[in-house]
Amino acid sequence: MSKYNKNKEEFDCRYEIDKRLTEYYEGKPQPMDLKLTVFDLNKFIAVLINRDNVNLVDRDFVETIDRVVKIQSDNKLDNNKNGSIQYLINKKYFIIEVIKFINLSHVGYSYDRETFINRIRERFSGMLKFESILDELDSDEFILTQQDVLETRELLSGALEKYNNQYIYEILYKALEKLKNNEYKSHKEATEEMNYIIQKIADFTTKVVDIKSPNNSDLGILITSDMKEEIVQRAMSKLIDISKPLKTSVKEMNRMIDGFYKRKLYLYAGIPNTGKTTTLAQFAVDCRRYNKAEDVLCNPEKQAIVVYFTMEDSSEDIVNRSIGLSGIEQLRPENSTLEDMTKKFFEAHKNVESDIGLLIKEYGGNTATVADMEAFLSRVEEHYNAEIVAVFVDYIKRVKCKTSRSSEEYAVLCEVSNLLRNMAFKFNCPVISAAQLNREAQKIIEENINRGTADTAKNVGSSNIGSSFDLVANTDALVLINSEYGHKSNRKYMAFKRLKMRYRPKADTTYFVVPMTPMGGFVKDIDIADITDNERDYNYRRQFRSYTSISEAEREYCNAHGIDYDSGAKDSLCGERTASSCNSSLPGNETETRTIQFPINTIR
Repeated sequence: MSKYNKNKEEFDCRYEIDKRLTEYYEGKPQPMDLKLTVFDLNKFIAVLINRDNVNLVDRDFVETIDRVVKIQSDNKLDNNKNGSIQYLINKKYFIIEVIKFINLSHVGYSYDRETFINRIRERFSGMLKFESILDELDSDEFILTQQDVLETRELLSGALEKYNNQYIYEILYKALEKLKNNEYKSHKEATEEMNYIIQKIADFTTKVVDIKSPNNSDLGILITSDMKEEIVQRAMSKLIDISKPLKTSVKEMNRMIDGFYKRKLYLYAGIPNTGKTTTLAQFAVDCRRYNKAEDVLCNPEKQAIVVYFTMEDSSEDIVNRSIGLSGIEQLRPENSTLEDMTKKFFEAHKNVESDIGLLIKEYGGNTATVADMEAFLSRVEEHYNAEIVAVFVDYIKRVKCKTSRSSEEYAVLCEVSNLLRNMAFKFNCPVISAAQLNREAQKIIEENINRGTADTAKNVGSSNIGSSFDLVANTDALVLINSEYGHKSNRKYMAFKRLKMRYRPKADTTYFVVPMTPMGGFVKDIDIADITDNERDYNYRRQFRSYTSISEAEREYCNAHGIDYDSGAKDSLCGERTASSCNSSLPGNETETRTIQFPINTIR
């Protein structure tokens, strides 16, 4: 860090973000222009007076209306040529007063619409500024439907995002400005303050996501001695639905992150050309091959589909690569006939016993926003009568961002990762993507390779993730990946290092390596029967094809081939240092044969 600048005026970012969030949660936010119209205010009133729709409107919903209305500046209300500004201001304060009445009386949540309107009229009769509003309440405009509730949730979510971007995120930009101007005394002070701000923003962002989701639209679970069984079953079914993770073909990966859970954002980070696309494509193929629809679907009447968005390679390239990742030797298109390529494709995908589809969608780099992807997913759900069970985005830096206030990379990555996490909630599925490590990470890895050090990924941490702290804050699970060759065997390995988990996994695995096959994928061990859960048992490692380190893998290779591991000479049998050399002897590379119902689809 450059020399500390003592002359700059102190700006306490922690105090400021706490102050602003407290203002929001206490219902005293700073006024802003949210561009609320008379139609928006009418939607809020409809939600409040239709108390017989209590199953659609919970207390958080009502409290969010209260806060959003209070954020809207009086003089910035958009009248849309529908009455005077004063009329809109009166509507705004009518909403605030009705919510006060609901909270004070504690009865507003149980009345039918007609009775509640009469109570409102009794409460506000004689108040001239509300007289015309009270006269309107019986009109059809204020009858509430389920679609109206969904639209109101979207409206509230959009308003909170504006407040977030214009008022809360401003603190992060000021903190980054302090960092740029050397106003922190040390790296430690800067890191601690950044992490504090990012966590606060992430917590607030989760609130924004929650109000958007109709799955949260109940009054919570009241535990009493006479509670009804269906209430408990409904709660438990939700818990079971989100607790069905998708498995990969690599056992140790399933242990490291417990598989891919619904409503979570997973990120794999690596330097350029280290295998980010290989990792995403491998796990997308695995989600289809090694899972059953009945285990992951919330609605068994739907078709389960995994969607893969490719923004670097063409959809045909990913389809061809998926052949190798399925354990089948792929052909080079320029040297193959259409008949041969088709035969290989069906060998890889048609003979697989799976009822989950894999849909590959191609976008050019930086041409598609998260909103574009969400619109596509909605089309897929409608067209195929489908439930999206996982979304892969290859990769995060290639996603276009229109909503960021800044063109700086850290701001764009922050916004995109936040939107991807929102997408995981919206479609009730895991979103898996990849990010790039920074130049410092690449330098560390190259220096270690030049020194002949194995397991170079162990020397890189979360501070080396791209240029945005928010990538770390917004992800639920962050795993560093790095491909590396063994010094003895010249086999290629992929190393995985767990950097962050928002939830606690069942296993303590934080680092492992898996050999790569001649076809470019990972050696699979999902089909090996479990022998023991005791890690001290002699047979424990025999149920895996992965290793705790490259050193361990190389020692095993040397023992199997009669090579002195401690000698300086490399294995003379290995020849050139290529990804495919010396892999043919690896266990688990045998071709698998199964049956399929749903082939891979591609949509342009």
